[in-house]
Amino acid sequence: MRHSQLTTPSGMIELRQRDGHGTPLLFLPGHGSDFASPKGQAIEEMCARHNRPLIHPAYYGYEGSQHAEVPAGGKGYIRHWFSQLLEIIDTHCPQPVVVVGHSMGAILMLQLARRRPDNVAALIGISAGFGVNGQAKATAIYGNSDFMGLKNHTPLTFTMHEGAMVFAPNSFPAKPIRLQYGLQDDLVSWHTGTNIAAACEGPDVELWLNKSADHSMSDAASLDWLERQIQSFG
Repeated sequence: MRHSQLTTPSGMIELRQRDGHGTPLLFLPGHGSDFASPKGQAIEEMCARHNRPLIHPAYYGYEGSQHAEVPAGGKGYIRHWFSQLLEIIDTHCPQPVVVVGHSMGAILMLQLARRRPDNVAALIGISAGFGVNGQAKATAIYGNSDFMGLKNHTPLTFTMHEGAMVFAPNSFPAKPIRLQYGLQDDLVSWHTGTNIAAACEGPDVELWLNKSADHSMSDAASLDWLERQIQSFG
């Protein structure tokens, strides 16, 4: 893995990358994750085993990444992370990528598929969703009503029902998508996964549940499932 910095109009983004063969993988970690997170380390090891190209960015506020709209130490929103994700796609992803997203990173993944479907080959979502108990709390934590809308583009909106995110029909384009949830997850309800599946345009959607796994999905069985899905989209 090599470490690099991407300077963009919005700021500076720290990246870890590796070259290889096959469809490139883009890993979007969850909120609060750095390069040393167990999930990120596991995915880097998977890609090394299979000589798979990988792009692993750090969001602003982590590993030195910065955003021009957010003062040092200031509070930013998910839309800032998403704007930097688009800059990574524009500069580092000349061909469609397999996107793996964990937790909040999986919601960024889904919005990327909405906004840039031609840049996405397949989607793998791990504990996709937010650990919030109501729409007002979600707005307070993750931004205003322009939820990842970014100016004139259609925002990704949702409601909350019994602790799960609910999306409008056909919110997500017809791409192969695999979703993974743990039934011991106390942050994100696995029912969010069924709601995502119902909101996809295409039929190639699979949901995998692990009764004993928690939000991290870092147990051996969950990681084995993830590696098999990554390889299936070679």
